[in-house]
Amino acid sequence: MRSLFFFLIIYTMTVSGLRAQAPADTLETLAYEEYLQRVLAYHPVVSQADLLTDQAEARLLQARGNFDPKVTSDYLFKQYQGTEYYDNWYSTLKIPLYVPVDLKVAYERNQGTYVNPENNVPDEGLWSVGVSVSVLQGLITDERRTTLRQARLYTEMARAEQQKAVSKALLNAAKDYWNWYYAYNQYILLIENEELAAFRFEAVRQQVLNGDKAAIDSVEAKIALQTRNISTRQAAVDLLNAILQLNLNLWGESREPIYLSQQAIPQIVGPSGLEADILSQLLESAMDNHPELVKVRLKGSALELDKRLYRNQLLPEANLEYNLLSNSDHEFEGGEEPLFFNNYKLGASVSWPIFMRKSRGKLAETQVKIDQNILERSYTSRDVINEITMGYNSLLTLDELILLQEEAVDNYEIMVRGENIKFQNGESSLFLVNSRENKLIEARLKLLKIRADKEKALAELYAATGDPSIWLDENDD
Repeated sequence: MRSLFFFLIIYTMTVSGLRAQAPADTLETLAYEEYLQRVLAYHPVVSQADLLTDQAEARLLQARGNFDPKVTSDYLFKQYQGTEYYDNWYSTLKIPLYVPVDLKVAYERNQGTYVNPENNVPDEGLWSVGVSVSVLQGLITDERRTTLRQARLYTEMARAEQQKAVSKALLNAAKDYWNWYYAYNQYILLIENEELAAFRFEAVRQQVLNGDKAAIDSVEAKIALQTRNISTRQAAVDLLNAILQLNLNLWGESREPIYLSQQAIPQIVGPSGLEADILSQLLESAMDNHPELVKVRLKGSALELDKRLYRNQLLPEANLEYNLLSNSDHEFEGGEEPLFFNNYKLGASVSWPIFMRKSRGKLAETQVKIDQNILERSYTSRDVINEITMGYNSLLTLDELILLQEEAVDNYEIMVRGENIKFQNGESSLFLVNSRENKLIEARLKLLKIRADKEKALAELYAATGDPSIWLDENDD
């Protein structure tokens, strides 16, 4: 019991020191599923991952800004030596559409002695309503539409990256839990064996004092007790460190740190087998939802958009612009002519680099990236399949090892019981009894280790799918 008091004192001092820095609640019990739900809800790393989608949404908003209506207004005035040279005011409202058309509403008023004749307008000003259309390059797609489509893809990529970060946080948290599980049960097991050694030492010492046993037997019992004292104290430190590591994953609703209670215990791990079709289920889920596969597919889609844009840029730039004109006295009318054949302004522009080397170079570079993406997609798919399959194979092996180790523990218990009977009958020695017990302790610790390793391997298998929802779905089953 002294080792138990030793552990409680150290843990109390450590947690008290931490609480002196930040007040916190404590948890009395901590089931594995509850623990994972708490990590998923409140862990700072998970909260940081949520911000990735917020960042992507902000970038998507920026891309949509390319289609924002835009108001511009220019005013120029010049007066020199008492003469008003010009008083020009020109304002426009431009509305980009998702098709290669821009709507435009403008108002201009030009007055003064030296106004350029082509800029002469009625005294009340001139209104114009028109459209600007790209008829060759930019007709199928253009940079602003490509940017918006890619921003939507990057939002999906951010969700995949978020999923990856959450899976990693859950995996690390799961490993911390099962390390605590092993450290706790190791400590309890060694405490029980230390108490057994202390009881035997007192019994042997009394027998020595009564003259029923030789003094050397009490030395043998004392050595066994001291050895187990050392092991228990080391286990106490291991448990303390495991709890401190586990506490890093425990947070409250207000992001305040939560600490395990001194009396908190991990859940009991019972026998569990794998479903026959779990491998196919996990592989199917991974092929659809694994973040790396999702990202590489979305990257390929973004490259296809680039390819489409650069291929379209091989065409000449040709723009047409048409504006209806009107002043305040006459609404948009054509006079004696039809509406679209009088009081209008028409413009056209064409340009085309002769060698098109810039566009051809971008197109060729994009095609290379697409080929690389196809290879990356094939390798990533195979890598994910291999990782999940290897994790599944490891779980099957650990299940077999657990059965074998449980059988070994049963046999060691039979050996210990038999050796104790022989010792009570005077047919054995205390050395042999201690040796048998030590082997039994080693076997039990090894069984604990394999069970903890199996649970960690199961967590790694879930993490290999890249889908955080699988963790809680499987634990619900």
